[in-house]
Amino acid sequence: MNSASTSFDESLKAQIVTVETAPLINGRDVAKQYFALVDDKFYFIRMEDSKGLLIRNNYLYPNHTLGGIAPAKDMAAWMSLLESSQLALRLAALTYLSGMHMNPDKPQTEILSESIDDAKTARAFTMANTAAKRIEDYRHSQVPGLKEAADLAAIPLAAGEYGLTH
Repeated sequence: MNSASTSFDESLKAQIVTVETAPLINGRDVAKQYFALVDDKFYFIRMEDSKGLLIRNNYLYPNHTLGGIAPAKDMAAWMSLLESSQLALRLAALTYLSGMHMNPDKPQTEILSESIDDAKTARAFTMANTAAKRIEDYRHSQVPGLKEAADLAAIPLAAGEYGLTH
């Protein structure tokens, strides 16, 4: 970690904590992580590479997952975040939706990985018609951060990335 700072984001109507990190040898290019403080709880809402581009979180392997403990554990709670009137909570849900998750049909039990229950929840959330509708709605948003997060959540994982597509 290089530094951390706080600021109030008027568009999010939330206090933001920005964590800047230095690259690690053989590590991912993660330069900044953003957390929103909403109702006395931190929500991981964004991570960027050294070029300032939005990147996916890796929920597949806990030692590669950034942002702390996920703010929801079941489908209803994730949908509540995705459909929240608070922009920061929608961003937290989109960060989770766009992330790399284990395929629960092919669990990786020989190594430390995302739990099968969490992977099943991620798949159900990703495949839910309501979530897909929200993502599509947010892709047409005039709010740049929301549109960008929805665009990333709508893009399937690329070949070679771990996730539900494998």
